[in-house]
Amino acid sequence: MFLVVFSYYVTMLVGKRYVWMLTMIWLVILNNLKHGAWKEGLRLFLSEREIYNVDISIAWLVLRVTSFSIDYCNAPEQIHDSFSTINYLAYAFYLPMYVHGPPLIYERYAKMIPKNRFRPIKELMCRLSELFLSLLRIGFIYCLNEICMHYIYATVIIYNPDQIAHMDCWTLYGFGYAMGQYFCNKYMVLYGFGLALAKFDRIDAQRKPMCIGRIHLYSKMWKNFDRGIYDFLFKHIYAELCTKTSSVPRKLVASCVSFAFIYLWHGFHTGFLLGWVLMNLTFLYIEQLGRHIAQSETYNRVLKPIGSNNIQRLNTALGAQLTIVTTILNITFIGGLSVGKWIVTHVYFTGGFLNYIIISITAYNVFQVSAFIFKCEKMTRN
Repeated sequence: MFLVVFSYYVTMLVGKRYVWMLTMIWLVILNNLKHGAWKEGLRLFLSEREIYNVDISIAWLVLRVTSFSIDYCNAPEQIHDSFSTINYLAYAFYLPMYVHGPPLIYERYAKMIPKNRFRPIKELMCRLSELFLSLLRIGFIYCLNEICMHYIYATVIIYNPDQIAHMDCWTLYGFGYAMGQYFCNKYMVLYGFGLALAKFDRIDAQRKPMCIGRIHLYSKMWKNFDRGIYDFLFKHIYAELCTKTSSVPRKLVASCVSFAFIYLWHGFHTGFLLGWVLMNLTFLYIEQLGRHIAQSETYNRVLKPIGSNNIQRLNTALGAQLTIVTTILNITFIGGLSVGKWIVTHVYFTGGFLNYIIISITAYNVFQVSAFIFKCEKMTRN
């Protein structure tokens, strides 16, 4: 409660620079509490699961408080009425998203405020039916997860990494994919519950996480899996530092700052997390460089003799190598460094040439199908 009240008065009395300074202080305090005597003291009264819920609730709360504060500092004075104390407290402590998320920027929440007035009973029944269908879908995914966990034990290698030594390549790849899919399904349930209730409350919430099985590039993963985090990073950090017309170095700096915030928010005590963030940033830069080259006039002029279809196939074959790396990074984040090292060793060193060819063909097909689906979705929206 102190965090919420103190941040509110800082927002009202001083500028945006101090809001960000305060946010950094809250995150440093939160990350130190995770590893200090405070956590040991909590173990006397709470279970590990309850301590985790406290930690993640505070982390979500910091994002909501910061989003409100930045929007208030950027808003024209004539619309400050929508930033009242009541709205602030209702947003900060919005129960459906308080513990398990997803994060919701204040701009989306504020769009709901004018809509909350008396409506015909027909509109209520329509919203209730949408809520029921959403909860039914979430319940189905939850039951599917439980059944799969009972028979597959997808996360077993996280707790027993030594077992990887006894697996052949394709068993390991299967476990890696199962881990990623379980992680995805888990967040579909956790985030889906809060999003369903938020939509029932007429909040313009983001869509649920996209299935990782149809995402072929890491930039798509960041945009479409945890959309709430992406909204926060893009609106409050990236777009504050650069625009579409900004120079490439400025955009690179904005990306670096965004990922630095991700590192600080997730917890800066582990070298593994720093390495994971740096690898993410590096391969996002490689992806952007590859896209720039593929769209350049010189590249297309040199390859023009082979035809546009073959150019597309070549681009997909090259992009498939990034899909392989993206998948490995995801599995490493979920399963830990030991799992990631084993998969890298099998894919690039001990698996053999034929093994890598099969992986590349699989990644090629995933890339081609995923890119086609994204293209169709874009055409449908337009």
